[in-house]
Amino acid sequence: MSRSRTIVTSLRARIGSLRSESGIALPVAISVLMITGALAAAAATSAMTANRQSSRDKFVKRSVAAADAGIEIGKFRINKFATVLTATNQCVSKNASTGVLYVESVQADGWCREQTEDLGDGVTYSYRVSGRTTSFVGGQDVNQRKIVATGLVGGVQRRAATTVSTPSAQPLFFSGIFSEQDLQLSNSAQIIGNARSNGNINLSNSAKICGNVESGPGKAVNGSKNCATGTSGPATTPFVTAPVIVPTSEENYRITPGVPGPDDPRTGTVTWSASTRQLTLDHSDLTLNGSIYVLCKLSIATQGNLIIPNDGTPVKIYFDSPENCGGAGTGGMNISTSSSDITNSSGDPSMLQIYVAGSSTIPSSVDFNNSHATALTIYAPNSSVNLSNSTTLTGGIIAKKVTMNNSASVAWDARAGSFSVGSLPLLQIYKRQSWTECATTASGSSPDSGC
Repeated sequence: MSRSRTIVTSLRARIGSLRSESGIALPVAISVLMITGALAAAAATSAMTANRQSSRDKFVKRSVAAADAGIEIGKFRINKFATVLTATNQCVSKNASTGVLYVESVQADGWCREQTEDLGDGVTYSYRVSGRTTSFVGGQDVNQRKIVATGLVGGVQRRAATTVSTPSAQPLFFSGIFSEQDLQLSNSAQIIGNARSNGNINLSNSAKICGNVESGPGKAVNGSKNCATGTSGPATTPFVTAPVIVPTSEENYRITPGVPGPDDPRTGTVTWSASTRQLTLDHSDLTLNGSIYVLCKLSIATQGNLIIPNDGTPVKIYFDSPENCGGAGTGGMNISTSSSDITNSSGDPSMLQIYVAGSSTIPSSVDFNNSHATALTIYAPNSSVNLSNSTTLTGGIIAKKVTMNNSASVAWDARAGSFSVGSLPLLQIYKRQSWTECATTASGSSPDSGC
């Protein structure tokens, strides 16, 4: 009996203990829910913040891209209208109703009228182009303009500005050689005069340059120039070239047999096609008595000789672009063997002027492959000039890329500086010189304030 009473007492004690803890589950559950809710809210807030930041970052990038698109459109339009823009009408504007582009004068503040474009999907840009100014920059006279553009996406605005330049009326050649891309000299190649590149200038073995040596901005002169004369270092701004305008009037009839008019004197068989404008001299001589010729390709092979008479009249040979000449393999000249050459009877490089239109997509070149010696100027801003073996040229060269191998040599002749950009058929195309992201809003009345 006493044992039973003990068991009952024990059970009552345990039940009482359980009864005393029966209310704790609900507060604990509520606390857990509150903590979980707080964590979830914090996570949601963080996610929303990150999403907003991500969206804003995307809008910033797109608005900068829109501003840059405005700059490119502004540059594209003034270049497309390069042949009709004048000192009076320097601006290209778009009729808001018809979408037709037209030229007009600058506004009272010296800038062209603001142009605005809607790119769709909530993206717009606007830009203004400054009037033309002339400056001496990077060793050359240039016409300069500024373009300031604003991009707007999702309420986020960004501004950017660029300076564009094109050569003005100045000497075409600047006492030597210019290569838009890397200038390469190897073995015993040499330049007696100044050398400049918008890329690197690379000299190897015993190659040398006797004159001022100037690589492009941020680029380098690699190797020793091996001459005590002249300075060496990078330029602060790129050198600017202008594309060649191929004349519509020429004297090709002089080398076309049977065509009325005077024939250019020749010996041997001169191979010429008036339809393809390809001229080949192989075991033959041809004297050019005219002043302007427009070719697609000139090949001078074994015992071939192109003769420039000493009659006081400069001979200008233009090579049309490959696109106008049937494609690859045309749009340039090749002098291949040691027994072939060009004879400039006067020895004056300004009496033989070579202009190569070239192409931005199809390679074209001027190649002197062996022991040639002549005086001439070569202007090929979209083509390569390759000189090898014992080629010896006197005059000046401007090209997209200049490569000189073995004992090739170029010596500057001051007579090559006798004609200027302004007197030649060169298209005044503006090229970008700098790019700056501006403050979000202009700090003053000028469009480029804050840039």
